[in-house]
Amino acid sequence: MKEMSAMRKTPLQPRARAKVEEILAASRQVLVERGFENFTTNHVADAVGCRIGTVYRYFAHKDDIYRRLYDEWLAEEKRVNMQALEDLTEPMNAADLVAFLFRRHISEHTAFDHALAVELTKAMMMNDRIREADKSYEADIVNTVRDNVLAYSNQQFSPMQIKFAMRLAVSLLLMVSIAEDHERKQIEDLAIETLRNTVKSWM
Repeated sequence: MKEMSAMRKTPLQPRARAKVEEILAASRQVLVERGFENFTTNHVADAVGCRIGTVYRYFAHKDDIYRRLYDEWLAEEKRVNMQALEDLTEPMNAADLVAFLFRRHISEHTAFDHALAVELTKAMMMNDRIREADKSYEADIVNTVRDNVLAYSNQQFSPMQIKFAMRLAVSLLLMVSIAEDHERKQIEDLAIETLRNTVKSWM
């Protein structure tokens, strides 16, 4: 995946890097609390306790904040996938492997993480540059998934099947993330079975 710079000014000094991390942490909080539709750099500045000019020193537009957060989210999703694969102790068929990875994603992330994913997905749908990042990520991860599914299950699928399974998984993750607490476990189980049965139908 190509690294994309979403920053106006690259921080070199420790103090500047710390300020950028503070801005990004505040942005995550504002995005979850207010939603994509009501997210503004003024809200971010208020959350940080700084002037709006400090935010603009590093991010020219709120879209650049979305882009940076989205890039970091994609990197984290890839890390979770790769760690889960490393933790496997024995081969499993492709349907069970996909279900295992899906369940790992759910268990590795908090309710806040899931809420952030929902808002970043909205941003991706509305922002051309983020959609381009997503295409680049998807092409990279399709190859990784194809190679790992073959290695761990000795089964092979077409790039289109892998793309479909990935997009289905994202949609199901969003459904799980917005579920009410009392129905979350049931929806989680239904999501896993839906994904497992979809992949099983290709085997």
